[in-house]
Order: sequence, then structure tokens, then C-alpha cells
Amino acid sequence: MNHLPHDQRGFSLIESMIAVGVVTVGVLGLAQVYVLGINHLMGASAGLVAREKAREAIESIHAARDARTVSWTQLRNVATPTGCSGTAAGGGVFLNGFRPLYQAGPDGLVNTSNPTPTMETSPGPNGRLGDADDQPLMNYQRDIRFCDVDTGLREITVTIRYTVSGRAFTFSLKSLISSFS
Repeated sequence: MNHLPHDQRGFSLIESMIAVGVVTVGVLGLAQVYVLGINHLMGASAGLVAREKAREAIESIHAARDARTVSWTQLRNVATPTGCSGTAAGGGVFLNGFRPLYQAGPDGLVNTSNPTPTMETSPGPNGRLGDADDQPLMNYQRDIRFCDVDTGLREITVTIRYTVSGRAFTFSLKSLISSFS
């Protein structure tokens, strides 16, 4: 029998199979990271739109209060909302529940009983807003809830619900508003 010196031997079949298995696990892990990154990238733009629409709603409420477009007593939901940590009352102008993202009505507010029948839009493929390729925000809904925190102080919660590639997401933004402008 011809014996090879220790440093002249090759890999056994079992050692080769284990090495192939380790490399396969590593490559599959990298592929999963790639897929997660693509999914995150696809949802990033929709998440930005949701954040901006929530911010715009809160800013319009503050602007309406400051301009006295609506009175302090009207800055409530039509019916008493659920899920308030403080107290809540109805009798306001803001509709309860999730509503499509319509543009603001004549009072400059969204989710009230006088919306315009026009959906809010996002820029189309050319990236410019206000031209023929704009796309309506059909996969978005907005809910605005008012809860009394203290006398003359209310908490506003704006929740945007949206879907991206069949997956549902929500974004909520809370702010406080006082009766003093």
C-alpha cells in the first residue's frame, strides 16, 4: 500500500458536503437579507406619504383653530370616539372612523362632513405633482380622534392605514391642542 504523507491527503466526501452545506446556509441568509431590503424599500415611499398626510391633518387643525375657522367646541368628533385615555365627547365636525384621503373641504379641514369629492394624489412616474400622470391615493385611509386631556387641552390622534403589495400598515401621530391660539 502506498501511504500519502499527512499534508498530501485531500478532503473526504463528508467534509466537502459539510462545507457545501455551510456555504448554502450563508448564501440563503444573504438572499433573505436582500429580499427584506427590497420589501423595506418598496414600503418606504408609502410610509413617508402616510407620515406627511398625518402631519398635514394636524397642521390644518391647528391652522383652523388659529384662524377661527372652527370654534373650540367644534374641534371634536361627531360622535364620542372610543379608546381615549382621558374623556371624550361628541358634537364636533370630525367624522368618526377611517375615511378615504379626500382633499380638504372649504374649511381647510380633512375628515369633516364637507370634504371635496377629490382624492388626494401623489406624483406620478415623472415625479411632478399637478400634472396629468398624478395618481390618487387609493390605498390610504385616515382616522382623526379627539380626546379631552384637561380643561382647554385635547389630544389629537391621526391614524393612517395603508397597504403596500397586499400588506397592511398603520401610522399614528399624536399631538396636543389647546383652546388658546
